[in-house]
Amino acid sequence: MTETPITNEAGALAAIAREEYDARRRREQLLGLDLSSEPGWDMLLGLYVEHGRGRPVELARLHAALPVAVTTALRWIGLLIDAGFVAQRRFEENRGRIELELTPRGAATLEAYLRDRLERRTALTGRDR
Repeated sequence: MTETPITNEAGALAAIAREEYDARRRREQLLGLDLSSEPGWDMLLGLYVEHGRGRPVELARLHAALPVAVTTALRWIGLLIDAGFVAQRRFEENRGRIELELTPRGAATLEAYLRDRLERRTALTGRDR
């Protein structure tokens, strides 16, 4: 199967975020253990991918994608909110439903990191992937 080249920067940055998240999951599966648990980072990567699609993420869906306990996920979400990277929205009609999304600060910070990764990749390969 051949990869379709990514022609726009936003798509390339989202692809790098997804690759980084997927690589962590593959490593965990291959080794059978998690050597570098970073649930906050995994959350930011997932939220960045969905941010590019213009969609917030329900808390339950974000937690389901992480190999951590609910209490750990909630603690990290609180830290990310306090740091100004993530915002949450509760729904009056369904108090249990919480959506999360990157704040402008969070999106800009992740974008800077991912752009650096893209530039380094391009410098190493001499082309965009």
